[in-house]
Amino acid sequence: MICTGSDILSEPKSLFLFGLRAERKVQRMKKRNLFLLVVLLVVVLGSILVFRARRGPLNVPVGESVQLYVYDGQRMQSKFLYEKDDLNRLRDALSRASARPLEYGQLPEDSFPLYALRVNGTKEDFEAVCVGDVWLDNRGRVLETDLELGELMDQMGAPLETSESLAALPCRRTLALLSGNWDARFLLPAKEHTQQKDVIMSLVCSESGDLSWTVENHTGRSLSHGNGGYASLEVLLDNSWYSLPWVPGSHYGVTDEEYILEPGECFSDDLSWEPYGDHLPDGIYRLSFPFYSFEEGETTVTWAWARFQMEDGVARLEPEN
Repeated sequence: MICTGSDILSEPKSLFLFGLRAERKVQRMKKRNLFLLVVLLVVVLGSILVFRARRGPLNVPVGESVQLYVYDGQRMQSKFLYEKDDLNRLRDALSRASARPLEYGQLPEDSFPLYALRVNGTKEDFEAVCVGDVWLDNRGRVLETDLELGELMDQMGAPLETSESLAALPCRRTLALLSGNWDARFLLPAKEHTQQKDVIMSLVCSESGDLSWTVENHTGRSLSHGNGGYASLEVLLDNSWYSLPWVPGSHYGVTDEEYILEPGECFSDDLSWEPYGDHLPDGIYRLSFPFYSFEEGETTVTWAWARFQMEDGVARLEPEN
């Protein structure tokens, strides 16, 4: 191959043009990367601004006294705050706390310890529970909050009291139904009572979901009992019965009345669904009602009960086997 003078002269020119193109390509890539970086920064800053814009005050009332709780899954501990210093410290922390709405459907298995509070002496009772940074209260709010309720509880000067009962845990029903089904971790085991063949309960379920019940006394002795408000509901979970908690934030009362059910007589009433809510999860339930007899200075409790099932929020009799 023979190279001419023009070929020799054109080679540096080609190399120069190639280098120029490469440099321009690098500059374009730099500009493109810079543009992408600016866009990313704008998106991140915008997200932060939107996040901050959605946050607001926690808005928790503080009354004449407040109870703080911690539950580790086995033991309940609480502090009762009524001293001015503790209440002021609590008000200050609550006023600085912020929150934002959150979608939250189910508690993790390892959700303990739980921290909770109950406010007394306000127009309406207020209670809430914290699972990590998730806040649930009896106003129906589910929030993400920066309030460290556990640390706040440690700062209070009130003495720490211990209780083995789960009954006092605020928002217990909300926790038990958070997933849409009953969570046995937040339910109290029902009192043990075997079926009494001589105290028979029968149920009537209407198409609208009303539940009526009747008890027949075949014991041969008189039985003492209260009014129908002493009837209670229980749910069957993994072959164990659990008592249902009432709807939080509502006040229900049962008058202290005494009736005598003589042998061969019946007592009937209708179940009030109001304390238990409008829509219970599907499953097997039972209605229980206590009777008392007094012999030789001793009181004997006899339970009458009958099972039924819930389907789509409506009470139905169990199918006969």
